Parts: sequence; structure tokens; C-alpha cells
Amino acid sequence: MAEATSIIAGYYRDPQAFSDACAAATAAGHKPQAFTPYPIHGLEAKLGISRSLIGRPVLTVILIGFALGLFLCYFTQYQNWPLNVGGKPYFSWPTFVVVILETGLLLGALTNMGVALHMCRLLPDPHTKLINDRITDDTFALVLPLANRAEADSKSSWLKGHGAEEVQVLCVESPAAAVVEAAHV
Repeated sequence: MAEATSIIAGYYRDPQAFSDACAAATAAGHKPQAFTPYPIHGLEAKLGISRSLIGRPVLTVILIGFALGLFLCYFTQYQNWPLNVGGKPYFSWPTFVVVILETGLLLGALTNMGVALHMCRLLPDPHTKLINDRITDDTFALVLPLANRAEADSKSSWLKGHGAEEVQVLCVESPAAAVVEAAHV
């Protein structure tokens, strides 16, 4: 069983105040986590999150898909079942551009979905409980780790000073586990 750790969460309704608080938390040396009901442009840079590596394997699979689509067209139209249609050559690549592109894009999209689900740990878990049900609706949450319960007051005042409308101290078993204890500060 994982060891319980304490965190403090500040809740925001204003996306700009939330975004500014995320930048301030990163600048202050905290290791913040942000939960948003919808994407906020530029938030990953303010949180110090580096560029995603998902694009590299997706591009590789797209290029492989292009090659597979081209081979499929070549094999079916030139090798396996050649037909002379209107005096055109058996293999005329401009005819197959749509098939080649669609094959590559289909494989790339499927790869993107699979890699994103795996790397972001977005697979559904029925035992996951949110720290607050409002963060999926209209509330933003900035979560900071607590080394001990004594620093809860200082971080609570720091969050309120940066625009948090509500602050909550939580004890969790792991970052994605259920909330065991909640105390309003």
C-alpha cells in the first residue's frame, strides 16, 4: 500500500488568475499540479512541462503508413491484378495519393490515441476519485505538495494571496488515489 502524503489545493474560477498562480507557483520553486475543466493555452509552459514526445512515434507510424499504402496500391494494381484502363500505365502514383494519405493518417491517428492514453495515464479507472467534483465542471485546481502539515498555513496563505477562492488540505495515498481526509483551511 502506498504511503499517505498531504497536499494542498487552491480552487479558482477565473482562468487568468489560475494561470498566473501556476506561473507564480513554478517560479516560487513549488512542484504544482494543475487540474482544469478545459484546456488553457500556454499552461504547460507556465508549469514547466516540457514538450511532449508523442509526436515522434506518431510521425514514424504515419511515414510507415504512407509506405504501406503505396505498397498496397503497387501490389494490387501492378503485381497482383494489372488492368489497362484508358491506356494509362499500370502503376501511376498520382492516382493513389488519396489512398496513401488516408492509410498514413489512419495509422497515425490510432497511434496518437494509444500513445497519449498510455503516456498520460488516461485509461479509465473506476476507483479514481477526484479531489473535488467541481474541477470537471467549472473550477480550476492548483495542487501543491506538503512536506509536513505544519507548512499548510503558509501555503494556504500563499494560494489565497494568488487569487484562490477556496483552499483545501487533503491527505492522499497516491497522486491518483482516493481522498482519505479533507480539512478546510
